[in-house]
Amino acid sequence: MDILGFINVPGWVLTVIIVLITLYLYSLWYQSLWRRLGIAGPRPIPFLGVLPLYMKQGIAKGDLQLVKTYGSVVGIYQGHLPVLLVSDPEMLKGDFH
Repeated sequence: MDILGFINVPGWVLTVIIVLITLYLYSLWYQSLWRRLGIAGPRPIPFLGVLPLYMKQGIAKGDLQLVKTYGSVVGIYQGHLPVLLVSDPEMLKGDFH
């Protein structure tokens, strides 16, 4: 398949490139939930979230650093899973009567 008359690329290569770009853009959109809701947090690495931070520092130290940096409510992603990190015990108390 000719692209702009200059480059001859096989169709399967073009398909793989389009699929990879689509997955990357989907990951960026999906991992923008907390930003769209106005909740502070680190910019996630596509497909990984904050897992590199946890691998480097451990979960406990990583969470403490995130709370120090972003406040008592932090929106993070563990892979593609959105997680709300709440460190204020008063916020967790609720009147559920």
